[in-house]
Amino acid sequence: MKQSVGSGLNKALAASEYVNSDTLQAVLKAVNFNRKVGPRTMDDSILIEFIQHLVEIPLSNDDFEFPDSLGAAYEYPWMLRAVTTTKRSLRIG
Repeated sequence: MKQSVGSGLNKALAASEYVNSDTLQAVLKAVNFNRKVGPRTMDDSILIEFIQHLVEIPLSNDDFEFPDSLGAAYEYPWMLRAVTTTKRSLRIG
């Protein structure tokens, strides 16, 4: 795929979530490779480069210290945001 790469990636993620709905329900839905970054969407060439780089990274369960490492990595930024927001609220209030 060399054109409309963002749309292709969005379809692939939706299909992955559908097939694995028991573990991925509503996890990938928020990802949109067609969203604007600054004034425009990401170029197909950048998305292709991203895919080529990602393919080189071993991501099977055997490659991780524990089975849900990707889930933990996904949740970590949300946890940091919650902690930061709480600290700010305590300082302000």
